[in-house]
Amino acid sequence: MSTTRRLAALMFTDMVGYSALARENEKIARELVDDQRLIVRESLKRNGGREHQTTGDGFFIEFASAVNAVQSAIEIQTALHERDRHLPENRRIKIRIGIHLGDILTDNEDLFGNGVNIAARVEPLAKPGGICITRQIFDQVEDRIDGVKFKKSGMKDLKNIRGGAEVFHVVLPWEADSLKSKKFVSTWLRSKLLPTTLPVALNSALIVTLTTVCLASLVFATTVALRNAFAVPEPSLRSPAEFVASEPVDLSEGWVFKTAKSANWQKFETHQSWKHADDLVGSYEMSKSFRVDVQFKEPAIVLGLITDTHRAYFNDQFIGGSDRSGDLTYYAVPPGLIKTEGENTIRIEGETRRALNPGLIVLPKIGAFLGEFSAVRQKVHANDMQFHFLRNMYFGLSLLVFVSCFAFSILRRSTMPFMYSSILLLLSALNLAYYSPWISSSFEYPFLRFLKVTALMQTPFVLLSAQLRLLRFSRAEAANNLIAMTALVVTVGLLLLSESSPAGFIENYNRLLAAAAGYSLIATLWMLAVLLKSVRKPVSPFVRSFQYAFAAASVISFGAAFAAIKTNSHAIFSFVDAVTTATGRVAATELGLALPFLFSIFLVVVATLDYLQKSRANRLKHHRERMMLELVRLVGSTKPFEAVVTDIQKMLCEFLKADRSTLYVFDPEDESKNVLVAEYVHHSRPGQFEIKRRISAHYGVIGYVLENQTPLNLTDIRKDRRFFGPEARYKTEGFTSYKTGACMLFPLRSNGQLIGILTFADKIVAEPGYEAFEMNEFKAALELSASLGVLLDNQQMRRALKTNDPIGTAV
Repeated sequence: MSTTRRLAALMFTDMVGYSALARENEKIARELVDDQRLIVRESLKRNGGREHQTTGDGFFIEFASAVNAVQSAIEIQTALHERDRHLPENRRIKIRIGIHLGDILTDNEDLFGNGVNIAARVEPLAKPGGICITRQIFDQVEDRIDGVKFKKSGMKDLKNIRGGAEVFHVVLPWEADSLKSKKFVSTWLRSKLLPTTLPVALNSALIVTLTTVCLASLVFATTVALRNAFAVPEPSLRSPAEFVASEPVDLSEGWVFKTAKSANWQKFETHQSWKHADDLVGSYEMSKSFRVDVQFKEPAIVLGLITDTHRAYFNDQFIGGSDRSGDLTYYAVPPGLIKTEGENTIRIEGETRRALNPGLIVLPKIGAFLGEFSAVRQKVHANDMQFHFLRNMYFGLSLLVFVSCFAFSILRRSTMPFMYSSILLLLSALNLAYYSPWISSSFEYPFLRFLKVTALMQTPFVLLSAQLRLLRFSRAEAANNLIAMTALVVTVGLLLLSESSPAGFIENYNRLLAAAAGYSLIATLWMLAVLLKSVRKPVSPFVRSFQYAFAAASVISFGAAFAAIKTNSHAIFSFVDAVTTATGRVAATELGLALPFLFSIFLVVVATLDYLQKSRANRLKHHRERMMLELVRLVGSTKPFEAVVTDIQKMLCEFLKADRSTLYVFDPEDESKNVLVAEYVHHSRPGQFEIKRRISAHYGVIGYVLENQTPLNLTDIRKDRRFFGPEARYKTEGFTSYKTGACMLFPLRSNGQLIGILTFADKIVAEPGYEAFEMNEFKAALELSASLGVLLDNQQMRRALKTNDPIGTAV
């Protein structure tokens, strides 16, 4: 037979998700394949395409013209798009199309050559419902098809193709509008963040650098935080090295105040200073009297957080003061100044600006007390470390990981879940900015509270939208984002634009926090309910980890918003005061502030594990693709069919590290199809076992697979009650050759009918140990066995299966 050479446009198509659909519902899968074939073949007639090979759900087509090939591909995708618009998801057809212009060899029946291989490898690069073409096709059609645009994807590595190929994606009509809307946001940011003139290596280097810096920062910050948290502060030069056991005197309660406008002394609530925001304005004086029954060697007094400039007096003697606002105040007291008989008096003279927390604020962890200088200093320094260091660390981590997540989502075009994660970290940074001394001294309280409320109120919206995106509830996600924008506008109106007294501002502030806590509670309960319902559904570990993380963050968000509500006379806010304690509110607030730190660690861990998993999956995918090509080569060879099947089993066993594989086929002499014959057997150590040559089609695990027409992956068949034990329906006694009981079985079909069973048994890990087959190996073997079944769809091969005749060249 003579061989000729010619230039042709080659098209490969593949139906997305066909193998999975065929396993779930073979009837629907066959109907969809028939619909697809009708649409494709009608387009081929109009554009002069020649169908060379149909492999179940795919086509291999030749065109004499590159323009005709691209026009045909666009017609096919347009027809499928219009067909799918009003159909449910399980009835839609999505195919990938790859086209390449290359030099081919032909013997009037088969096509060969490097051009065929390139076209076959370009097809998987197309997205579902899309078209991918090579530079050779693009050069021929760029200006010859009206209204069609192309999107450059750059050089792509193709397996076993030296130099790879430069590919383009055809922008289909329904994709053009979305592409325009993203042009300014995505393309502009990508071009600014990463100029296209940089080599690809630098792109990867930037991503690696961002991840490395993030991870290094987390490790460093965690190490320093732990070291400082457990470090004992050095003793003061003014105090003895050891602590003195004198009991401190509590000064938290019993304070009174008066102002220049009112000379009458009034009770001051140190734990709820916002209640005095309308009264305590301008110059004021605070005082407290108390008794001391013990002696202190080195006495000192801690007053708490005084938000104003002030001067402090002990028994009318000046002991210290501050011109800064927002400092935790503590002062040494001369020992002879303390009276052990009679009343001692502390007096504070201050000047306050318009604020929500005027005067003295007693912190729950510190309190206000008179004690030994060393004890006072230890508490104050521990608080400073926690307040300043940890909050600054959290703030820095929030911004750092925010930039990393945002850059990752832009560079990799992944808006989920990294984009929502970056927004969450940005909101956490706003919440932490509220506690910054520089910001609190530079801005008035409306803006400061706006930062805090925005962070606490928007967080549950972001978390819920992220969960909805994970569940692919697009409409609900859009509605939730619209509600979030409305809530932001309401927040601006109530806190920044409304003219109200501090008391009125607190009312609005509380209402917003109560709304945020309520919405967060509803979102949390919904997330937990969804997780409980979907706990047994097959979901990737990457998606599942984000589902759990978003749900946990929602719980923390609810606690932080609930704890931030300032209690007053209203019933709903009095309820908050009744069900919480000062310690619990502080813990909830601290956990809310630590949210970016916890989420940062989570993101780094997940990103690392996902990278390792994808690297392994990619290696497995590449190995599987090489095997698919080898399968095609073997089937197209002139070897006897028995030798072809033996080679295929050997390859699959090496790929899966299986000890043996058996291909059972129906006995051709038994028309009732009640007997299977172990026609083809491969073993890693031939001659070391015996296997039944003939077996009943209703016996044991083979009978189960045939009856249910489903593949199996068993960890240990001997522990499965379906196959072993007195109540087993498919008893498998007699099979003593299993070393571990681990096995996989796959039904093989031809023309929609079962023709046999392919089995693998005993995965070998390392001598002499064995283990079960992993799920990713099961999926790969399932795909390969399905492909083997499709190849057996060839009538000539089916005849060879019955007669063991040599196989001719595949058509």
